Amino acid sequence: MEFLPLHPHLPASFWVGLILTLATGGLTAWLVLGKHQLKGNMWRQVVPLWTFIACMVSLGTAVFSFFGHHKVGPIRLDADGIETPYGKAKYTDIDRIYIHREVDRSLVDPNWSRGETKWLIIAQRDGTQHAFSEDQYDLPAIMKALEGFLEENRNNGK
Repeated sequence: MEFLPLHPHLPASFWVGLILTLATGGLTAWLVLGKHQLKGNMWRQVVPLWTFIACMVSLGTAVFSFFGHHKVGPIRLDADGIETPYGKAKYTDIDRIYIHREVDRSLVDPNWSRGETKWLIIAQRDGTQHAFSEDQYDLPAIMKALEGFLEENRNNGK
């Protein structure tokens, strides 16, 4: 049985970061190379500095969005174990499976909740953990299938 991510494409933050990197990088090169008619120290020194900083921030956004997306992939369940983007785990190696609720607290008042994200955590006996967000996967369906495979594995082991 295979579960695919709900959003398999690159996130919008990658594309926005890439477009801003190209735009601010081009503007920085244009300002530094002096192909303009702008006068004054501000245009020659400070503005290229700020456009370069904006270029580096947007480049970091694009790069980390790209690499973060590679940890989102199909989850495969079979009779032997579970295969995730983090590796393969046999059912006998799984120590604990649980749902973790992460609550986003308000900066103004910590008692206020701005939202909640549920994570499916699969912990192996060797300390390896596989974490899946409800934003990317259908957690109730995965849990139901996992319960079936684990029950079947327990019954076959007796």
